[in-house]
Amino acid sequence: MSTSEAGVVYTELSAAQQGIWNAQQLDPDNPIYSVAQYLEITGDLDTRLFEDALRQVFNRIEPFHVRFSGSGSSLRQYVALSADWPLHAFDFTGESAPVAAAEAWMKADMARPIRLDGEVLFRHALIRVAADRYFWYQRAHHIAADGFSGAICTARVAALYTALATGAPTPEPVTVPLATWVDTDAEYRASESFTEDRAYWSEALANRADVPSLSGRRPPTSTPYSLARHAETVDAETSAQLRAAARRLRTTVSGLTIAGAVLSFHRLTGAEDVVIGVPVLGRARRQLNVPGMAANILPIRVAVSDDLSLQDLVRRVGASIKSALRHQRFRYEDILRDLKLIGRGNLFSLVVSAMPFDYDLSLGECSVRLKPLAGGHFNDFSLSLYDNSSDGLIGIASDVNPELYDADTNRAKVELFRNTLIAMASATPDTLVRQVDVLGERERELVLCTWNDTAREVPGVSLPGLFEAQVVRTPDAVAVGDARESVSYAELNARANRLAHVLVGAGVGPEDLVAVCLPRSVDLVVSLLAVGKAGAAYLPLDPDYPAERLAATVADSGPVALITSGVAGGAGLAAEGVVRRIVLDDPDMAGLLSRQSVSDPVRVGHVPSHPAYVIYTSGSTGRPKGVVVTQAGLVNYVVRCVEAYPEVAGLSVLHASVSFDAGVTGLYGALVCGGEVVVAALDEGLPGVLGGRRPSFMKVTPSALAVLDSLGGGVSPSGRLMVGGEAVQSVAVAEWRRRHAGVAVVDHYGPTEVTVGCTDFVLPADVGGSEVVPIGRPMWNTRAYVLDGGLRPVPVGVAGELYFAGVQLARGYLGRPGLTAERFVACPFGSSGERMYRTGDLARWRADGTLDYLGRTDDQVKVRGFRIELGEIEAALLGRPGVAQAVVVVREDVPGDQRLTAYVVAAEGVAVEVSQVRAGVGAVLPEYMVPSAIVLLEALPLTVNGKLDRRALPAPDRTAELEASYRAPRTPDEQLLCEAFAEILGLDRVGIDDNFFDLGGHSLLATRLVSRIRSTLKVELPLRAIFENPTVGGLSSHVTRPKRTRPALRPRSRQEEI
Repeated sequence: MSTSEAGVVYTELSAAQQGIWNAQQLDPDNPIYSVAQYLEITGDLDTRLFEDALRQVFNRIEPFHVRFSGSGSSLRQYVALSADWPLHAFDFTGESAPVAAAEAWMKADMARPIRLDGEVLFRHALIRVAADRYFWYQRAHHIAADGFSGAICTARVAALYTALATGAPTPEPVTVPLATWVDTDAEYRASESFTEDRAYWSEALANRADVPSLSGRRPPTSTPYSLARHAETVDAETSAQLRAAARRLRTTVSGLTIAGAVLSFHRLTGAEDVVIGVPVLGRARRQLNVPGMAANILPIRVAVSDDLSLQDLVRRVGASIKSALRHQRFRYEDILRDLKLIGRGNLFSLVVSAMPFDYDLSLGECSVRLKPLAGGHFNDFSLSLYDNSSDGLIGIASDVNPELYDADTNRAKVELFRNTLIAMASATPDTLVRQVDVLGERERELVLCTWNDTAREVPGVSLPGLFEAQVVRTPDAVAVGDARESVSYAELNARANRLAHVLVGAGVGPEDLVAVCLPRSVDLVVSLLAVGKAGAAYLPLDPDYPAERLAATVADSGPVALITSGVAGGAGLAAEGVVRRIVLDDPDMAGLLSRQSVSDPVRVGHVPSHPAYVIYTSGSTGRPKGVVVTQAGLVNYVVRCVEAYPEVAGLSVLHASVSFDAGVTGLYGALVCGGEVVVAALDEGLPGVLGGRRPSFMKVTPSALAVLDSLGGGVSPSGRLMVGGEAVQSVAVAEWRRRHAGVAVVDHYGPTEVTVGCTDFVLPADVGGSEVVPIGRPMWNTRAYVLDGGLRPVPVGVAGELYFAGVQLARGYLGRPGLTAERFVACPFGSSGERMYRTGDLARWRADGTLDYLGRTDDQVKVRGFRIELGEIEAALLGRPGVAQAVVVVREDVPGDQRLTAYVVAAEGVAVEVSQVRAGVGAVLPEYMVPSAIVLLEALPLTVNGKLDRRALPAPDRTAELEASYRAPRTPDEQLLCEAFAEILGLDRVGIDDNFFDLGGHSLLATRLVSRIRSTLKVELPLRAIFENPTVGGLSSHVTRPKRTRPALRPRSRQEEI
C-alpha cells in the first residue's frame, strides 16, 4: 500500500525490511545489521572512471536511497534519490603495512552503526594499498540490500567501467524502483501461496528436537555487536577433488557443502534430528537480478544416523533443500512467530551459506577477487563457502558470536569442517557417516598424546607406608586435632597401630572391608589409618545419615568388621551381618587396645592393587553403589597433592562428611608431608576449634564459599583454597579472592571413580566474568579423553563425553559386575586390557590443553557439591504409599540457587499428603537429597512424542500454601525471625509455623540463617537448633533467653607451649 503527500510517495515496508527494522530498533547502536565485502582490484585502475561508473549504477537503485517516517503501525518509507553521497578515498601506500591499515579502517567502519534516521544507507571506499592494487569496500544496511545485491551491483559497475574504459557501447541504464519490492511482497502475502507456505513450514518443523550449539552452551537471545571471522583457502588440488566428489555424489559443490555441514554437526553434537539454516535469495522470478532486501534463511531439517551412507545423506539433504526452496519466500521471522519463538531463540545454531554468486569479472584490464567480510546478524555460528571460478580455489569462512567462541575455537571449527569435506572427497558414496574422520592428524596427536603426557614415577608403597615414613621424619609434630584433643605423629601412629593389631588379630587383611562409623574426631582418623595398616579397605559411614540408608549400605557391602562408638550410634548396625564390632569407647575394648603393640604391623601380601577404601555414591536405579578405590590410585593422587599443593604441609581442616571423598586431599595430603589436620565441621564451632589459627589449606564446594565467609576471616585459608564438587563460576571466585588477596585458588575436578581428583586448574589472578572456570589438565599418570558416541576423539572446542584412563581408576563397583562393565570400558587408546572410566560428564578441550566442564549427559547432577542421581530420589518417592509417578529436576528459579524439585502424581483414588511424602523420603535419604519442593500434579506433562516435557513442569508455587497456613508473628523477636527466614529463603513473608526446610531450606542456607540471626538479634544459636526447631515458633524459645554472642576473634600471643 502506498500514499502520496506533497509529491512524495510513501509505502509500507516489505516483510523482509520490517524484520530488520524491528531488530535494529531493539538496539539502535548495534552495527551488525549490515552486509559488507571488499574486492581486491589488481591493475592500472582509472579511479575517475571507476567513480563515474559507480555513481551511475548506485544513483538509480531506489532501495539504497530510502528514508523512513513515523513509527509502529504508521511507519512508512519513501525514496530520496540523491547523487550527493561520498566515495571515501584513501591512499595507504605510505603506511608500513598498507593492507593491515586498510583492513583496520574497514573493521572500524563496520563497528559504526548505519542509522535509519536519515543517514545514507550504503558506503563505498576505494583504498589504495600498492601502485597497482586497490580495495573496493562496499557496505550497506541490511534494510536496503542483502548479500546477493552486492553481486548484482558489482557486476553492473564492472560492466559499465569496462565499457567506458574500452569505448564499447555502455549497458542500458537500469533503474530499480522501490515499488518492485513492496508491491511484490504485498501480493505474495495476500496470496494462496503464502497460506500454503505457512502450512508447509508448520508441518516440516513439527516435533522438532532441542537445538544444540557447537559451542556446547546455550546461545544468548540477544544479537552481538559484531561477529568474529576466520577465513581459509583450500588449495587448487583439493578444490578440484571437492568438485569431483560433488559430481560423484550427484550434487553440486553447494550441496556437498551443506551435506558436510550436516554431517559435522551430527558428529559433533550427537544430534540425529539436525536443523541448519541455509540463506536463500527469497526472490520472485522477476526479481532475480534486482538488488534490494529479500534474502531469507530457511531451516533445513535432515534425519541423520551413523549408519547412513554418504550417498543417502546427500540425497536427503538435496531433497530437503529442494522441498524448502519451493517455499523460500515465507519469511523466517514468520516461521518463528508461528512457532511462538520470537525473542526466545532460533530454530538452528548453525547457518551454512553456499550460494554460488558469480564473481568471475574484471574492471577493464584489471582483475578482481572477492574478499567477503563478516556480515549478517546471527548469534551463534555461520559458515560460508566461496567457489571462485576465476582461480579455481574454494574459500571457507566462519562468522561466530565472540561470546561463544574464542579465536582458537573458531579456527578449530573451520579446520574441522574443512577436514570433513576432504574426508568426504576421498570416500566412496557407500562410506558410512560414522566412518568419516573429522579429525586431522595433528589434532589427533594433540588430544590423544600431547595433552595426556602425564607419566611420573610414584613410590610403589601403600598410603599407610607413606604415613609411617612421615612419622619417622616428624614424630613430635602435631598431626591431628579436634575440639577435645590434639595428637602428635608418633601418638597418632601408635594409636592406629594398636587398633590395626586388633583388626589383624581378628583375621582382617587384604581384600577385606571394615566399616567405620564415627563422628568427626581424632578417633576417626586413627580408625581410617588403622584399617589401611591392617591391609584392609575402609567403608566410611556418616553417623548423621538416616539409619535405614546406613543399614542398606552395610548390607550391600558386607564388611567383616565395624569400628564405631556409643556416641556415633553405630552399634545398631551390628545386626546387619557384620562379623566383628569394635566400639572404641567400650571399657573392654579400651583395655584390649592398651595391651596391643605400638609397632607398625607387617602387611603380608599387601600390594598397591588392593583396595584402600569403598565410598558409596548415589545410584541411578535408586540403589547406591560402592566405588572400590585402590592403594595405587590413592598413593598416586596423594603424592601429587604434596607437590602441587604445598600448603597442605601447614594447617588443613577436615570438615567434609566422612562418606564424601572431598576430605581425602587435606587429610592424607597433610599426613604424608608433616602437615597438621583439624577435624571439625564447617559451622559456627570451627573458629573455636582452630583457636585463632588460620588454615593454610582448605577444600570447599563453591556453594560453601558464603558459609566460609560467614564464619569470619580467621577461618578462610591463608595459602590455598581448593574449590570442587560442582561447576565453579569465575564471578563467585573473583569476588571471594577480592576479599582474600594473595590466596591461591585451584579448581579441582574428579569423580570418586577416578580417586578424588583427576584434573585441576590454578586460577589466574585476573579471573572474572561470568564464565565457568576450566577444570584444567589431567593429573599424574592419568589421561583424559573427550569422545563422541562412537568412542572417537572429538576436535578441540567440541563438546563430548569425558573419559579417564590411568592408575587412579577405581576397580569398579563393589558386587556390581554389570554396572562396572557399563562404566569402566575398554580403552581403545591404551595398552591391551586397559580400561577407561565413562564419567557421564560433558567436556571440551580448550586450545591451550585445558578442559571445560559443560554439564551432565545423564540424570546425575551436583547440588551444593553433592553428587546426586535423580533416579535414586525418584525411586524413593515411588516407594511412598500412593505415589504412582515421580520425576525430579534441578531448578534455578533464582540465579545461583539450585534446588531439587520433585513432581509426583498420586495413584488413582488415593489422596497424597506432600508433607508425609517429604517425611518418608527424608527417612531414607540424606538431607542433601531431599527435594526442597514437592509439587503434586494431576499428570506429568508430555511432549507430542509421549516423552516427559521438562520445560512444561511448573515452578513450585508456595504462595497459596503459605497463605492458607500463615500465622503472624506474636512478638518483636518472632517478627525479626520471620523476616530473617523470608530473606534467606527469598520469600515475601514467612509465618511462625512454616517449616524452614519445607520451604526450600538446606544446610548451607541454615548456616546463613544462623549468621543472619546472630547479626540481627545478637543471639548465638548452634546450627543444630535450626534442624531441631525449623519453624519460627519453635525457634523463638531459643532467642527469649539470649546468650552473649562470642566476641570477634583476634590474634593473641601464647605464653605457654602446647
